[in-house]
Amino acid sequence: MKEQTNTKLFEALKDFDTISLEQLNATMSLMERIEKKYMIKLEDLGALMKELHHDYYILSIKNNSIFTYDNIYMDTDDFLFFHQHERGQSSRMKVRTREYVDSNIAFFECKQREGEVIRKSRYGLPVQESKILTNQSASFYQSICTSLNLDHAHVTLKPTIRTLYKRVTLCSKKNDERITIDFDVQVQDIMNKNTDLISLGPVAIIETKSSHNKSQSHAIIEKLGYKEAKGCSKYCLGILYTHTIPSTVRFKDTMNFIDAVNKPIKKIQKKTTQKLGGIKKSIIADIKKPSKTTAIKKEPVLV
Repeated sequence: MKEQTNTKLFEALKDFDTISLEQLNATMSLMERIEKKYMIKLEDLGALMKELHHDYYILSIKNNSIFTYDNIYMDTDDFLFFHQHERGQSSRMKVRTREYVDSNIAFFECKQREGEVIRKSRYGLPVQESKILTNQSASFYQSICTSLNLDHAHVTLKPTIRTLYKRVTLCSKKNDERITIDFDVQVQDIMNKNTDLISLGPVAIIETKSSHNKSQSHAIIEKLGYKEAKGCSKYCLGILYTHTIPSTVRFKDTMNFIDAVNKPIKKIQKKTTQKLGGIKKSIIADIKKPSKTTAIKKEPVLV
């Protein structure tokens, strides 16, 4: 099923006109923007792309349009930034390192939301520093908090959650709107050792970013039957799926959607496990059976 979905997606991407990274950055940096998020079934992504390809370019670098992102989110021991989001505070922050795996470059980033507007500040750092919080990064964070008059400038941060996913980036041919589409999303608790990546399953997270609140893409996405997702932060979902924190109303709809999409897969996995278990028991039973000794019939021998 996943291969069929990916094949449909790859075919749909071929219909887009391409734009280079240099052209994209020259026309729209969007370090200050309004964002909206949607979560859809991965199997619906091909249909969405067909609706969008006339009016949007697709980012292409070296003939590739699907890129891998590897993020490390920073937070306090008591999850200050998670709880800001969980409580729906109009003023909230996220702090992370981001590695563009295919390009082998990395940034340290601070995203501050004030109402509907998001301001992103970042600086480049060596890839080998993209999994840790350096003194320089801590100072950068403090300077951003001070400049914005935030009261958590001097809290102690540490790497908390890793998110790993693939991304497609589109940009409008008519205005400054940008769309990112994330899929194959995995999350990992990096506060504890020996933890594995956890997949969110066959879902895609669509994020629209623009200087205005209305865009053509919203109507197209909603025409497919999807509504804006209020609790769709990959970082917060990472916390909820890897820590024993009760799900709140804010994330309930998103987590219910993820669980519903994954339910058929879990049923297949359960049946496969049961079938393999039955085969294993049968093999063990055969091994334990006493072997029957067959008498060897002597044939006459010529002397």
